[in-house]
Amino acid sequence: MAAAALKQGTGTEVRMLLERVVRSIEGTLGSLVGREIHVTASEVSCQDPEDVRSSLAGPVVVARGDMDKGYAGKAMLAAFEVPDAVAMAGLLMMTPDDVIAERRKTTRLEGEDIEAFGELGNVLYSGITDAVRERVEDFGVRMQAQGHVSADADEADLLGSEPLVTISFGLRVGDYPETRALIAVDVETATRWNGAPIERVGEAPAPPMTALADEEGA
Repeated sequence: MAAAALKQGTGTEVRMLLERVVRSIEGTLGSLVGREIHVTASEVSCQDPEDVRSSLAGPVVVARGDMDKGYAGKAMLAAFEVPDAVAMAGLLMMTPDDVIAERRKTTRLEGEDIEAFGELGNVLYSGITDAVRERVEDFGVRMQAQGHVSADADEADLLGSEPLVTISFGLRVGDYPETRALIAVDVETATRWNGAPIERVGEAPAPPMTALADEEGA
């Protein structure tokens, strides 16, 4: 399934919630690393993990959070281009700016930056939990795993195999150049958040959720 935008008017609630999640990053990670972080939310779409990989401009670091409470067994994904993952990890470790600038040229997190990125993930998902709970009951998500993903490989199978609803956004850390980042949840979770079926451009209208429930109970 190639990436497909949501039909206008059919994903209003999940779009608002994902935008809330994205905005939470400014406060949670900005205060942690001691630099202003600006985000600009853009496209919400449905796509398979393979399409997420193929659309990457370069290697990313993915933080996977495992959901609990009423969403146990589901996951949330946050992907950051390696230069910004390196920058945020370095700022957390109070690494000198000139060293961070040099490390941003790499394609992987190395050494102490790996551990620091894990702490970033902990704080990221704590903030996301707070943001989602303002609109969704019985929800929690905790940092679980991290790893590198590129167009050619998902080393730790972090993206999984289920179709995803993603929101891509611009991310600017301090004075560093803007990069692209992404938040994703599975379609089932997105549908629950939306309160109605997720419909993609070019797709036939889905039956009402009550009809789906009747079919499952038949």
